[in-house]
Amino acid sequence: MNWRRNFIASIVAQCSAFDVQELMHSVVGIFSDLNADVERWQSRSIAPVDPVLAAEMEEFEAISIELYRRLEILYGRTFNLMRAMESIGFRQKEFLEAWLELPGITILPVEKVKRAAQQVHEGKVRSLAEVRNELWDSPVR
Repeated sequence: MNWRRNFIASIVAQCSAFDVQELMHSVVGIFSDLNADVERWQSRSIAPVDPVLAAEMEEFEAISIELYRRLEILYGRTFNLMRAMESIGFRQKEFLEAWLELPGITILPVEKVKRAAQQVHEGKVRSLAEVRNELWDSPVR
């Protein structure tokens, strides 16, 4: 009877592993799709002249950041399942990469990101090399 119990437990574990892998794959797909939508939005004009278009873009920004925040919560819940999967030998590289990227997206206020994008668009930025050189030439106090 022990062999039967072990056999059933093995099948349940394999089914659960498959379900968790599918869940991780789905969550990574949602993250990729959301990123693609945001990239399409960002490729549009930085400061739309049309007030209707500006309102649509603001609504899109609000929806996107809310979706990223919800996705971050979903990743947190799925992460615990993924950790359990790792203990039996499964690893999901794409899931981990997205999990590490999400906090960087959700922590930044949209207004600061928009302001930075506008500065880049207007050429009001300095290269890292320029900043490095300035810091290198500055005396230490």
